[in-house]
Amino acid sequence: MMMTIATIEQAIAAAGGREAFRLDLGRTQVSDLSPLAGLTQLEQLCLGRTQVSDLSPLAGLTRLEQLYLSHTQVSDLSPLAGLTRLEWLGLDDTQVDDLSPLAELTQLEYLCLDDTRVSDLTPLAGLTQLEHLCLRDTLVSDLSPLAGLARLTWLYISRTRVSDLSPLAGLTAIMWLYIDGTRVSDLSPLARLTQLEWLYIDGTQVRDLSPLAGLTQLEWLELAGTQVSDAQLEAFRAAHPQCEVRG
Repeated sequence: MMMTIATIEQAIAAAGGREAFRLDLGRTQVSDLSPLAGLTQLEQLCLGRTQVSDLSPLAGLTRLEQLYLSHTQVSDLSPLAGLTRLEWLGLDDTQVDDLSPLAELTQLEYLCLDDTRVSDLTPLAGLTQLEHLCLRDTLVSDLSPLAGLARLTWLYISRTRVSDLSPLAGLTAIMWLYIDGTRVSDLSPLARLTQLEWLYIDGTQVRDLSPLAGLTQLEWLELAGTQVSDAQLEAFRAAHPQCEVRG
């Protein structure tokens, strides 16, 4: 739906006017966010699948807790640098490559960066509240900035350039881990992730499942396209009868 300034104003009015705390403009043709600049009470804003590229009008919306920008033309995140109450941020399928404006958003719990141009995760190192991080189909190769994110529970790094899982060795809260389609061959850094329930390693260079021996909570293991031998697979199944193994 094409949205002019007038129709955006109508949407704002329908959501509660200038005191609105939730606004959904997703799947519209909105591109100019200037009418939103004064909505200082907003806590949730959806702009997914719109024509948005310039986030400058959002810089003063410091009460925002949830912001969805998925499938937009956004590339510059600097207007978000002061939105320190953000807890959820969806940036998948955008033009983003620089995460430095997010470095002070220490309340973030959910961050999706799938299908972006991101390669450097250094700005995320201090986001210690992160629980859910999506990095699928990015240019990421180095996970070391994540080593201190002790609350991470869901981590998706499918089809990235990652080969070394060592930075994850101490992230014992992880329950869901997707490393499918990566260059990973060694699973030994996962040996202490005793809360792990779902693990996807399909399409990797993994041969040895022995590092998973102590992961008694595993419920699902996907390993199609790996080099795990039949003998290894049977031994794993015998030791983990509760785990559904696919592949």
